[in-house]
Amino acid sequence: MNKGMGGKVSPTHFAEMELPEEFGGAAKALTEFIGGCGAGRIYCSIEHNGDIQPCVFIPVKVGNVLKDGFVNVWKNSQILNSLRDRDAENYACHTCPFRYVCGGCRARAYAYHGDLLAPDPGCIIMKKDWENIVREMKAEMNTKTPVPVLSK
Repeated sequence: MNKGMGGKVSPTHFAEMELPEEFGGAAKALTEFIGGCGAGRIYCSIEHNGDIQPCVFIPVKVGNVLKDGFVNVWKNSQILNSLRDRDAENYACHTCPFRYVCGGCRARAYAYHGDLLAPDPGCIIMKKDWENIVREMKAEMNTKTPVPVLSK
């Protein structure tokens, strides 16, 4: 890095920015403020029909803008509120020292475990969980009956 230049940070997967050196700990503060996965915490998805989802990658309807009102859903949705509470006992990362700067990808947790608060298999700390998922998938593939290939 050039002298006098700041460093690049990616406080969330949607942004990359360069901060001047004189900002000091601002990168860390910004990362902690955004806190990793923002699903249901700092953003959500609104579909063409008004359905609200915590994230574009989480196909879980939490309300509808047209029927329920955005502010009402944002403040009162049980699912959105559970995504905001990283200290809850049922939140897989509740004891992780990085839960406020990471929190794990809630979409990936849901895709693999069917639970928004489950461990993120993409987390390096959860490497053993990922290895178990891979082992289970391989075992499942080996037990399936092969599909016959028709030749001409």
